[in-house]
Amino acid sequence: GIKMNVPWISVEARSFLDSIISKETAMFEWGSGGSTIYFAPKVKNITSIENDKNWYDKLKLKLSNIKSYSFLVMLFP
Repeated sequence: GIKMNVPWISVEARSFLDSIISKETAMFEWGSGGSTIYFAPKVKNITSIENDKNWYDKLKLKLSNIKSYSFLVMLFP
């Protein structure tokens, strides 16, 4: 299954991001999941573009102490 607290990025990328982020960092990502859970407590806010409301609701429960996670409805023509 999915490890919900591990970003789906390389170890090198995670190490690099860990070295440059702080509690003052505003982070943006396409899609939410393990990276959202991993990085949210380490930054000031995290904006995730997520198009699956059910997935958003599942993650929102895991991020109940994080105020900066919100759902964005994406409309495609």
